[in-house]
Amino acid sequence: MKSILFATITCLFGFYGHSQSFSYSFSGELDQAKTTSLEKKILTIEEVKSTQIKYKSESHRGEIIFYVEENLTRSENPAQFSPVTIKEMILSYGLEPIDIHRIK
Repeated sequence: MKSILFATITCLFGFYGHSQSFSYSFSGELDQAKTTSLEKKILTIEEVKSTQIKYKSESHRGEIIFYVEENLTRSENPAQFSPVTIKEMILSYGLEPIDIHRIK
């Protein structure tokens, strides 16, 4: 019993996550099929846990809201999440990235 408790405590203190939500605004034309495709592509990024795209066709502007969780351990120093990856994805869909900011 003590060993199970010790293992649980070690795991809790040995691993911790750093979570953040971001909003990345963009402009350009985006239909429903591209919206779904872009959401799926963003979710392939390991640190991104969820995403949602809000788009207004009248103004040809939109916003990608995504939640990032970076798991770190004491023994590892994994690569940090970079919003540049999201920017490259936005550009690959013929859209123009405008601004990114962290949501509190």
